[in-house]
Amino acid sequence: MSLRKKSTKCGRRVWGGPAGDPDPSDIGLAGERQRRLLQHELVNLQQMNLSLQAVLQMVVSFNKIIEEVSQNTHHLTELNGGWSTFFRAQK
Repeated sequence: MSLRKKSTKCGRRVWGGPAGDPDPSDIGLAGERQRRLLQHELVNLQQMNLSLQAVLQMVVSFNKIIEEVSQNTHHLTELNGGWSTFFRAQK
């Protein structure tokens, strides 16, 4: 059975039992660090989500623009055909 040293809040070392129970203050610090890391990760994910929503909105808008251009091109083709017929009839 080995005994491990563990630190105390006042900086002196004491011997832990065979189980090597961690110091509660160490657990608190590790938990706080983990909480900060998770909070930072949450903020990053929220920013990424907003960015992806913006990209999606741009893609949807771009798709609508392409559909309108395609529709206008079709209408212009019909209009040009109509003018061609008109000018042929005038000759």
